[in-house]
Amino acid sequence: MSNIRALCYPYLTMAWRHRWWSVVLAWLICVLCWGAIMLIPSKYEVSARLYIDSDVVLTPLLKGIGLESAPANQIDMLHRTLLSRPNIETLIARTSLKSSVASPAAMQMLAYRLANEVKVVTPAKNLFSVTYSDSDPVRTYEVVNSLLAIFIESRSASSRNDIDGARRFLSEQIDIYAEKLKKAEVRKKEFYDSYADLLPDPAGGLSHLDTAIAQVASLKTQLADNRLKLVVLKKELMNTPSALSVAPDGARARPGPTVAASPDLTRAELNLEALRLRYTEQNPDVVRARELVARLRASGLGVNAVDTAARVIPNPTYERVKNDIVEAELAAALLTQRLAAMTQERDRLQAMSREKPNVLNDYVTIKREYEEAYNGHAELLRRYEAMRLTEAADSGGDKSKVKIVDPPVVPLNPIFPRRQMLATAALALGLCVGIGLPLVLKQFDRSFHSLMELEDLGLPIAGGISAINKPRPLLWRAVDVSALSFALLALVATNFVLILRVFEV
Repeated sequence: MSNIRALCYPYLTMAWRHRWWSVVLAWLICVLCWGAIMLIPSKYEVSARLYIDSDVVLTPLLKGIGLESAPANQIDMLHRTLLSRPNIETLIARTSLKSSVASPAAMQMLAYRLANEVKVVTPAKNLFSVTYSDSDPVRTYEVVNSLLAIFIESRSASSRNDIDGARRFLSEQIDIYAEKLKKAEVRKKEFYDSYADLLPDPAGGLSHLDTAIAQVASLKTQLADNRLKLVVLKKELMNTPSALSVAPDGARARPGPTVAASPDLTRAELNLEALRLRYTEQNPDVVRARELVARLRASGLGVNAVDTAARVIPNPTYERVKNDIVEAELAAALLTQRLAAMTQERDRLQAMSREKPNVLNDYVTIKREYEEAYNGHAELLRRYEAMRLTEAADSGGDKSKVKIVDPPVVPLNPIFPRRQMLATAALALGLCVGIGLPLVLKQFDRSFHSLMELEDLGLPIAGGISAINKPRPLLWRAVDVSALSFALLALVATNFVLILRVFEV
């Protein structure tokens, strides 16, 4: 304890000895700092936030039929163009900043400074924030408020300009494509009229050439069937008796003088002829049919004696077969005539096709050009209608609404400097300097304040003689302590007064 007292005693002595110098220095430091704080220019900040609200009812209705303009794209576009040079010049002209512009160089410097000092950020989706700081609170408010107005005007003007430009472009393109469509349609019709026989039916059918080829093949098949029918009928006619003998009592008798084959033999021979037309002689069906005919002929079936007493009458079956042969021959003649005419038409179309081998490719190209013109014209009309709906939605439906979430207000308190905090820091600095002054002076003091300091030198000490000071009256000491306390309290009180009155804003 004694060592601590001995250590602190010199400093306390030095502090008491230079107490008034410490107080004066503390006051001087505080006054200088307070004056400097008052001279620091104030800086005010104004901030505003906007929210672009997409219409939750109108936007889905226009999806797919109107031109989509996402609010996020609008924010990004306006974010990039809001601080452009024309907008900055408009901002200067609308606020009191125009009074500080005396030359084009000053205008350029002011525009550059505003572009750097105005902060435009998007802190959240569809949220748009504008912040500006200046020494004049009213001017700061004017800048932010004017920027908001420019923002809304730019959005409307940009939308109108885009729609007007799109309308002009679409109208021009619609006229161009209408002319192209008209020319393509005329060219397609003229080409089709010239080569209609070689081109497919527009309704989806075959061309005249393909139809002629198919009809020739069909007529050949019909003619071959008819000729086969004639062969079978003639064979049947040969095996059918032309007359029948009838007994006197009216009952049918056996055939007369002529020899008639058995119906079984006739059917077997007809079957054999039909199989030979379809298969070879080695086919099992042909072999069996041939063996059956041989057995019937060997058995002598169908040959009967003629009853001399019977009466001979015409055979109706024979007459029917003759009629069938006549009809078949007539049909064969007609088919032959039709086949000749159709073959001639097919040959003519094939000759035309050989002369114009690329007709189909040319027609496909012309048709594709017509379809491209038609589709392009239809798509442009659809987009024009979508643009019209978008224009109506932007102007009347208010598809995207701009809401000012935090409107700008004239600031009352500056954001810099924080004078109350700085005033307190100045008081703390003054007190620290006042307290530190005795400590600094102690480092230059060569006197000894106690015997213990002398003992630290390692020298023998015979004794000590205290200084005899003239005692001061108790009242004087009380006044001295009171004055010191008053000076310190006045310093602290002055700081509080400045904080509450002078630095309250």
